[in-house]
Amino acid sequence: MKIAVAGTGYVGLSIATLLAQHNEVWAVDIIPEKVELINQKKSPIQDDYIEKYLAEKDLNLTATLDAKSAYKDAEFVVIAAPTNYDSKKNFFDTSAVEAVIKLVIEYNPDAIMVIKSTIPVGYTASIREKFHCDNIIFSPRANLRFNPTQNINLRLSYSSGFRAPQAFDEDMHIENVGGTVAMIERTKNLKEEKSQSFSASADIYHRFGAFQTNFLIEGFYTKLTDVFVLGEPYNRGDGVLVKLRSNGPGAKVVGVTLEGKLAYLSLLQVQAGLTLQRSRYDEPHKWHDDVPAKRTIFRTPNVYGYFTATYIPIKPLSIALSGTYTGSMFVQRMDITAENAAMGDMPERKAEAVKTPKFLDLGVKLAYDFKLYKTVDLQLSGGVQNILEAYQKDFDRGANRDSGYIYGPALPRSFFAGVKISY
Repeated sequence: MKIAVAGTGYVGLSIATLLAQHNEVWAVDIIPEKVELINQKKSPIQDDYIEKYLAEKDLNLTATLDAKSAYKDAEFVVIAAPTNYDSKKNFFDTSAVEAVIKLVIEYNPDAIMVIKSTIPVGYTASIREKFHCDNIIFSPRANLRFNPTQNINLRLSYSSGFRAPQAFDEDMHIENVGGTVAMIERTKNLKEEKSQSFSASADIYHRFGAFQTNFLIEGFYTKLTDVFVLGEPYNRGDGVLVKLRSNGPGAKVVGVTLEGKLAYLSLLQVQAGLTLQRSRYDEPHKWHDDVPAKRTIFRTPNVYGYFTATYIPIKPLSIALSGTYTGSMFVQRMDITAENAAMGDMPERKAEAVKTPKFLDLGVKLAYDFKLYKTVDLQLSGGVQNILEAYQKDFDRGANRDSGYIYGPALPRSFFAGVKISY
């Protein structure tokens, strides 16, 4: 899916970075220096996560000054243009937002525009009427922050969002289930999935001599309505199994996140986080006749976390240890009929909800920088991914396998090496 993001400030670049993991994303800005930095995988703003994702993730992200190229053929345009507030005049300057809307209507009138900029109450309705366009959507959010001391930050947040009732990239993927082709189709009256999220957090900073620390605790609650669910596969008459996507009654996700950071001078940086959550449908959902209806949401572990540690004993050398923890969760494993059992290696079986094991995926990377010439640097790196071989052990095999029955880390233990030249 092609998505355009107008504006590469903190909001726009955060959204572009996240979406570019699974979509083709074009980020539009009017400042050439920012565009150049993003295309060099460097962040024009200071943010640990954005910098890390740009440098390490395989993102399908292109920054450009050419609005027409970005907006043309985009299914969604996320508008994150600046809207400065004049407290004396009690006025939001929304001219940058309206400039983007005009260009989108000119180049791609069918695109859905999602406004993420800060705008006054009632603005979306008025702008729809002004441009005679119903494709403009506002995804509201609100934050209330209070700093009782210089080192403590308290925050209350509310946000809403949606998933459009469209065909997703994964829907284009044809699966093999028990030797039979399986595809996803949408019900005719499929509605958008909506969410409302509330969170409260406390962020505490403190310095102990040469050590700088940060601790965050955040509680969150999300209510989902018209949740997308997949029903039991049925044969549509031509030998193809169809999984029908429809709207379920709703779901709730509630939990708490703990994060901590520790830095010692420029030698050592450690960061870790842990999330405890509970995800449930409001009513039991039945996805197959072989399996009782349950409120469990598949592929949502109750516990997950991460950590990173970087040690720089001398300036050219860095040693990084990282890991992710994924707790147990339920995944769907489709049935194999007696007829299909004769087609491959997997025996006849009923469908079931499988509880996965826990996974701790550890990796280490060593990198050394060489100065080749004034502004030209060469970096040699190498390391190991998934040191503990935390990997799925019960893959289906053969022509009659369930190709969607995959979970856990994407790779077994792997060794890698790299060369990077920067200037």
